[in-house]
Amino acid sequence: MKNSGTIISALLIGAAVGAIIGVLLAPDKGSVSRKKLINRKKGYAHDYNLEDFYEHKLNWGLA
Repeated sequence: MKNSGTIISALLIGAAVGAIIGVLLAPDKGSVSRKKLINRKKGYAHDYNLEDFYEHKLNWGLA
């Protein structure tokens, strides 16, 4: 049981350190990053013609 406690502690510490490093090295504020992701998603939907697909699903009440 001691070994599993050590593993869990190491995972939690690693996750915390990773989160801190991610926040410190993030290139933009969170709101800017979210806007970039939304715009990228809209671009992909347009590129792959998914806008018509989702509009069709909404018209038929499938979404």
